[in-house]
Amino acid sequence: MKNSAAKKNSKYKITQNATLAKLTVKQYQKKLMKKFSNIICISDAVHDLDHHQTHIVAIYITDGNISGLPEKLLVKMPNGKTKEIPTEIIKDVGNGKLHFNQSDGILNDTWIGSICCMIQMPDKKTTGIITAGHVYTKGYSNLNNGWLSTEDAKNVNLDNNTSVGNWSFLMLNTLQDLAVIKLSQPNNDASFVKFSANGYYKVTDGDVKKEKVTLISKINGIREGFVLDYNCAWPVPYYNGTQVKNNVILVGSVNERGDSSTLSAEGDSGGCVYHTITGKMVGIILGGDKKYTWVLPIKDTLDYWEFTII
Repeated sequence: MKNSAAKKNSKYKITQNATLAKLTVKQYQKKLMKKFSNIICISDAVHDLDHHQTHIVAIYITDGNISGLPEKLLVKMPNGKTKEIPTEIIKDVGNGKLHFNQSDGILNDTWIGSICCMIQMPDKKTTGIITAGHVYTKGYSNLNNGWLSTEDAKNVNLDNNTSVGNWSFLMLNTLQDLAVIKLSQPNNDASFVKFSANGYYKVTDGDVKKEKVTLISKINGIREGFVLDYNCAWPVPYYNGTQVKNNVILVGSVNERGDSSTLSAEGDSGGCVYHTITGKMVGIILGGDKKYTWVLPIKDTLDYWEFTII
């Protein structure tokens, strides 16, 4: 009975701390980002679920200047009382960029992007492959939420100049950045990593700093990293202006946010990220900075438009 009660109390405490961190971000995000121009993102982040302080407020900054940044914050609760929560300041994240380039690359003039995964098209007869939407738009945040017109569905080559099909679908908004290429013929390459048997992996608090993910892309090939934060409102620099993505997963080289380095480079945009142990799809590579690779989950988009991962 005691062990059961302890587990229940532990879950309750974790929920309380998570709620407190979210409330703190809501109260402080705008004012802190207005006051400190070097802040990239403020996130309610997991510290350690086995520690008494399970959640903190993560403050990501571009440089090493921490002058004036708070080590703790006082948050006003709904009952009028205040509670204290510590911050974690992550320095020298740098200014990120889109990472244009599985083992073949998608070529769009001089823009090279990676392949995330193969899918079955909604007609259940043809197949397609997914890459980043900004590979199609050549770095611009041209908003589009669906099928491309016949005029825009241009031919697509791999970086070895092999024609593979046509641009078919583009989803580029505050939550997503992906494009679908409808293949002119099925891809039977046995080395292509498939995900239909395993499905999707939804990142949760318990994954942060603990779970390993595997990345595959054109430039850097196959490597492993850690989930370091998720559901981040992260600014992404497109050629025609910055757009904030509200569901970014941060992946790094080690399991501490401050010590991490990025695992992706230009040319890796559109590559896939999956949970190392289960083989389940986590999402698509968007870009990155000095410390992190930015990943976007893709399940909801693909399910809504009736694409099926292969």
